[in-house]
Amino acid sequence: MEREKEFEINGCVSVPEYLSYDDFWDKFIDFIEVNNWSFGGGINEIIDGFYIKEDGRNGDHVLDQDLKELIYQGNNERAVELYMDLTGVNKKEAQVYIGDLSKKLWGNSFRKLTRFLKKLEENKIFYKLDIVRNDYIMVEVAIPGQRWEVEFSPDGDVVVERFKSFEDVGDEGLLEYLFENFSD
Repeated sequence: MEREKEFEINGCVSVPEYLSYDDFWDKFIDFIEVNNWSFGGGINEIIDGFYIKEDGRNGDHVLDQDLKELIYQGNNERAVELYMDLTGVNKKEAQVYIGDLSKKLWGNSFRKLTRFLKKLEENKIFYKLDIVRNDYIMVEVAIPGQRWEVEFSPDGDVVVERFKSFEDVGDEGLLEYLFENFSD
């Protein structure tokens, strides 16, 4: 049996504006099939640097993921420079775009975090803040018989883990069990 190899395509194909998504896809697949090749994957339509959603509206900019990483690192200045270099917009337009992107990222997650903390305080529920992985703020909540870990990401994602006690209460003799069974 002859070995096969693959080429991963990571780029864009520029086409005339009148060519539709379906027409491009048909021509692309025809080219693949004429050569007895196969293709696995998908395509995204991009107009003026923006991914086009199924409903025809603009989605994220092709640079947004790279720009978000710079914003997470607190390097908005570099994000502005990158956006200017790759899009050709002036500094003011780039600052507005990066400012809006930053607000979307941090504003949403910060709002969720502060609302959650306010609600905990209003209900007199004990909590403490911690950071256990990059870019996530964790709120540790302790209530009788349970411990909750609620993590907030810069993207606005919230991850909740709840740990329940199985009510194995004992004296300090249980501490030996801890060290015997869970030490490296």
